[in-house]
Amino acid sequence: MTIISNKIDEIFLLPAAEKELFLSRLERKAFTKGDLIISADRIERYVYFIESGIARAFCQNEKGQTTIWFGEEGDVMLS
Repeated sequence: MTIISNKIDEIFLLPAAEKELFLSRLERKAFTKGDLIISADRIERYVYFIESGIARAFCQNEKGQTTIWFGEEGDVMLS
């Protein structure tokens, strides 16, 4: 979780104890290629930190998918 810890340091200025509490509440989830993580038709309750790999955000319309963002190791995904 070093990548996540470093990202938190970039985003927030937290005392060490609060940062450790925050990190202790995280849950690691693994996804495989093609998994839909965040859907446009629901309110997302989670924030995702990309620990490894790449994620793609896209819009769907009648012509197909249009990629709007790529996330990589250390990036944050949310809606």
